[in-house]
Amino acid sequence: MGIAQVEGYSGTTRDFVSPISESAFGGDVLKFHDSTTSSIENGFSMNLVKGSPYHSTDIVNRDFSDSAMYYTKENFVFNEMTTSTSEYQEFHPRLLGDKRKVRNGTLQVNVNGWPMRSISGSTIDQAVSTNGVEFFLDSTYKKVRVKKLYIEDESKVAGDRVLLGIDLNSDDIISFKYQQETS
Repeated sequence: MGIAQVEGYSGTTRDFVSPISESAFGGDVLKFHDSTTSSIENGFSMNLVKGSPYHSTDIVNRDFSDSAMYYTKENFVFNEMTTSTSEYQEFHPRLLGDKRKVRNGTLQVNVNGWPMRSISGSTIDQAVSTNGVEFFLDSTYKKVRVKKLYIEDESKVAGDRVLLGIDLNSDDIISFKYQQETS
């Protein structure tokens, strides 16, 4: 389980961590405490099952905080497309493990440096494929779908119509910028 004791001020050792639930893994959650104060927990814990913080007092390592708090930037080319339908072209971001997904509301997509239109508002759900967006996430938040060319509102007259989406070709560079989170 790692270091379970730390050296005290006068060379003595004291318990520092203890598992609060046992499984085949050995300790699903570690709660930190100081045995010099009647084994009172200090309120901090590390969730080893979820792999990410669940409560505001959960402790994380630097690798997790870097991947969770900082943006990941990726570039794709046309032949890295995984699926193409009549509505969209799909790409798979390189997530850090099977339990990771794109954090909703953080995805930005550019094609050849031009930003694509996303859903906006106070309740952003980038998995919604509504009229007026040029990209969206699938329901698992692990795949990015870039919409093919379409007319936003076909009821408008020709001069007022807005074309959205893009039909990608082999010369295009597709850029994603996003944050990750645990599924």
